Amino acid sequence: MRRIMVIGHRGAMAHEPENSLSSFETAIALGADMVELDVRTTKDGEIVALHDEDIARCTNGTGKVSKMSLAEIRAFRLKNHERVPTLRETLEKMNGRCQVNVHIKDAGAVLRSCGIVKEMKMMGDVIFTAFHGSWLIEIKSKCPHARVACIAREKDANIVRAALSLGAEAIHPKSRITTKKMIDEAHKAGLKVNVWTVNFSWQMKKFIGWGADGIITDKPDLMIRTLGKLGLR
Repeated sequence: MRRIMVIGHRGAMAHEPENSLSSFETAIALGADMVELDVRTTKDGEIVALHDEDIARCTNGTGKVSKMSLAEIRAFRLKNHERVPTLRETLEKMNGRCQVNVHIKDAGAVLRSCGIVKEMKMMGDVIFTAFHGSWLIEIKSKCPHARVACIAREKDANIVRAALSLGAEAIHPKSRITTKKMIDEAHKAGLKVNVWTVNFSWQMKKFIGWGADGIITDKPDLMIRTLGKLGLR
């Protein structure tokens, strides 16, 4: 049976605050095969799971991640009263339970993130993404066995060509730019296709019908139900 990857976007952010340990745990409990998380670098060089440059939207504090120490950031709380997790804490929770997509949001997190994953012997279970191709090149140059995927949100980006040049194993196109032609082209090039961010069953069915290998979603439970109705899970 064809296996479609269920990838929890920032965990299961339709149910729990994004990039929180509870969000990642919920994604696994709902059946996700992989969780996606964003990482940034603190002033003192720690890698934390946060999407935005500023902590204001996701916590009860304010300030830029790059201008704050880990201790300063963790003095504040996410909306579920948890502290902002580090990449290491998150990987410890996920190790052996699901795959992890580490989406790098700043240059300082590139080699530090790769180093943490390598130290924890999780290279086989982690795939790196970034909007800056040069960051993925940097990862591959230091860790040739690292898994990377090329992510794109603009129509004019030749994501398949870029992925091949980067030594990527997959492409992660935004849903609004994804076409069946793109998926077919990627498959012919030996690349997998994981589409983001898809939160409606009819969209999931469309991309699955077009041959997508994975769906990145805020609602892993909806994806599981959709796959069940299609006889694919």
